Amino acid sequence: MVSTPPSLSKHTFYSLRRYYLTFMELMIALAIIGSIAGIIGINISKAVRQQRFRTEVALVVDQLRLAQNLMLILNEDVHVKFTQDKSRGVYSYELELQCALNKGWGKELTRKPRELRAIHELSFVEEGTSALSQRLQETLKFDFLSGGVVMSHGVLRLADTLGEERYIFLAGRPAPIAATGHAPNVFSLENAQQGRDNQLTLSTVQEVLGK
Repeated sequence: MVSTPPSLSKHTFYSLRRYYLTFMELMIALAIIGSIAGIIGINISKAVRQQRFRTEVALVVDQLRLAQNLMLILNEDVHVKFTQDKSRGVYSYELELQCALNKGWGKELTRKPRELRAIHELSFVEEGTSALSQRLQETLKFDFLSGGVVMSHGVLRLADTLGEERYIFLAGRPAPIAATGHAPNVFSLENAQQGRDNQLTLSTVQEVLGK
């Protein structure tokens, strides 16, 4: 019987062994890369959703500011209306004005309702009511009546599906409108705003009397 030369069989053995180890190393490397790519993909997806939510919150703040500014400038009644489509669970918002505008401004300000796809929950706790009675609402309407005689007063809560929340405080009178990440206490904000108003009045009086 003819046998394979020892040198050849030894070379073949080490070649096969090396190929086997290289394949295992490749599989391990691919598994690690796949795991890292999955983690990065999840984090990127989460970051994108969070950014979309914050962008839509900024749009809501801008819309409320616009309504307040139009009320003060035009001295007319302005409303911001939020409506939820039950079938899709998507909110949309629109601006309602009680006065006539020229075609350019009217077309821009009263365009069709814009959808909020990242905001999953929208609720409003009015001043004088308990936060325990807060519930999701399908339709919300915020009033900015001429001269600031009547304005919505309370805290607007916005949340996404990831549990992130933003709160917008409406003071019930012309005041800066902004979003915050912490649930505000209506009464503490009211007292703080009143304190700032009193301080501004005092500073103005002192400045006038000093002259």
